Amino acid sequence: MNRIHNILLYNLSTEKYVTAKLLGEKALISEKTVRNYLRSLSQIIQQYGARIESKHGYGYRLSIIDSKLFSTIYSHENNGLFIDEKRLPENSEERCHYILSKMIMTNDFVPIEDLLDYLCISESTLQSDINKIKKILGIYHLKLIYRKNKGIKMKGLEFDLRIFMVNYSYDFYKEQNDSEMKKQISKVLIDSLNEYNISMSELSLENMTQHLYMAIVRIKEGCCIDEKDNTLKIHDDNLCEILSKNICHKLEEIFDIVFLDTEIFSLAIHLFGHRVTEKVGLGKTNVVISQEVYDLVIDILQFIKLTLNIDMSKNLGIIMNLAIHMVSLEVRIKYHLNLKNPSISDIKKKYALGYTLASQAKICIDNKYQTCLREDEIGYLALIFEVSLRSLNQIKKKNILIVCATGKTLAELLAYQYQELFGTYLNKVSICNMNELSKQDFSLIDYVVTTTPIYDEIPVPILRVKTLLSDEEEVFLKQKFKQNSLFEIKKYFKEELFYTNIKAESKEQVIIELCKLVGNHIELPSQFTNAVLKRESFAPTDFGESVALAHPYGLNTDFAFVSVGILDKPIFWGNRDVQIVILISVNSEIEKDMQDLYKKTSQLILDKNKIQRLLFHQNYETLISILEGDSCEY
Repeated sequence: MNRIHNILLYNLSTEKYVTAKLLGEKALISEKTVRNYLRSLSQIIQQYGARIESKHGYGYRLSIIDSKLFSTIYSHENNGLFIDEKRLPENSEERCHYILSKMIMTNDFVPIEDLLDYLCISESTLQSDINKIKKILGIYHLKLIYRKNKGIKMKGLEFDLRIFMVNYSYDFYKEQNDSEMKKQISKVLIDSLNEYNISMSELSLENMTQHLYMAIVRIKEGCCIDEKDNTLKIHDDNLCEILSKNICHKLEEIFDIVFLDTEIFSLAIHLFGHRVTEKVGLGKTNVVISQEVYDLVIDILQFIKLTLNIDMSKNLGIIMNLAIHMVSLEVRIKYHLNLKNPSISDIKKKYALGYTLASQAKICIDNKYQTCLREDEIGYLALIFEVSLRSLNQIKKKNILIVCATGKTLAELLAYQYQELFGTYLNKVSICNMNELSKQDFSLIDYVVTTTPIYDEIPVPILRVKTLLSDEEEVFLKQKFKQNSLFEIKKYFKEELFYTNIKAESKEQVIIELCKLVGNHIELPSQFTNAVLKRESFAPTDFGESVALAHPYGLNTDFAFVSVGILDKPIFWGNRDVQIVILISVNSEIEKDMQDLYKKTSQLILDKNKIQRLLFHQNYETLISILEGDSCEY
């Protein structure tokens, strides 16, 4: 086993699944490389009574079958197998990890000659690796210093160094009492949080424990955050500082160390960045939303209105929720504090529209803070948008008319059954026979439910059901009654605007060609193509699975439409390769339908299985089947 195997095994849990993305961040390797290493690691540990389990959408988990046998992997006689210091790094990622570890373990320069001799690589290869390391360190405000006769050295503020170490979980500071030490730290944290009536997620608590563990170890080594780290600033927050002092004083007694005021203030920053937003305002503090943060929130909502025609700018609830969230997010962005989101995969699937809106918000946030917001943070923003959308989109109870040809008694029985099963979604349930149907006022009816065929034309949807509902019919009807409005997929996704085998060499060519094809069927504004290209200039729209969601900026057409174009080959769009482009344009007067339209579209672009199905069956019928959820009428 090599160092990468070591880190992966160390970060695997026997209790919960860990994603390949998170493991990659810990080991400084890509997700694809993680999966390759996990395959070889699983083979190695099988002889020690363990295996690695995987679960789609969740990640990987360590399963120990024989704990006694597995414990020997850490024994003295097997230590060489576990750490294998003699094995040379095999690729650039492993070499970068090795070089970073050497620089962190020493406060002195690492000679270039030593690295060349140990790694057995050329100077040009080493220089290429060093350039990659510079980019990694730059994210954390750290620098790589080079001296011709001395070598290379990592330099930066102690605060930034610790965040870098914790984010990548370098295991350079392992001691025999490591586990017990972290238990003690965690207990102090929990006790102090309870004392001040603050709740914190399990992931944030784990992250705070890691930071405090690193702080204690570094303080014992004489590496303290001192007065030179004067860039540390947070908003006025007495509670976080009081809580930080409380925690530090307790830890001082346990570990016989001294936390300087700058160390206490550093911890306050971590607490502020990881505080659960729903609990902001508890304790002895107020949440102060600056004009700068408020203006950013307004810019986000205005950008969403201009690009997606969904107007939430007058919704005070979402303005305040976003602003409060931004107060702590601003600190996390500034100091690179990672707030993990274990539910990100589920959020993208279940709250596709919220995630789409959050992806638009990301553009404004990235521009404001010159950053690239992590997917975990986009997920938390998605939840805020989703809650606001649902509060705006409360269920409108439906009025239904039951038509039964077998008599009034059975019709009344059906009415009772529907009230009992669907009472949450129904306002009024009326009954009539076939002869009375033509006399009904359909302006007061949303659906007609019938057990017999109706041949006369009526202006509302007809649901044909059996006398006694099956389980499948019950589920189907609940979904129907729950809908706020009838949303017709084919009204916007028209067959004549579905194209395949589009040939292009760049995303600009794709947009121009797709707009040209659409223009052959419908009349577009003269500036339409330029408006779509302008939107792309802000940030790429490829946040789905091999899909780009192109749309014009600040320009509405007289009517809404959606065009789907499938390319003959994938094209790099800005973040990833894209083979399906969905061009969407809205009408300023159909905002309510827009939520349904974007919801359906987002559910498509964020679902890998649906996209693969459409790429395999490149036809209009497959598209509509996917968008309609393969549902069937009863």
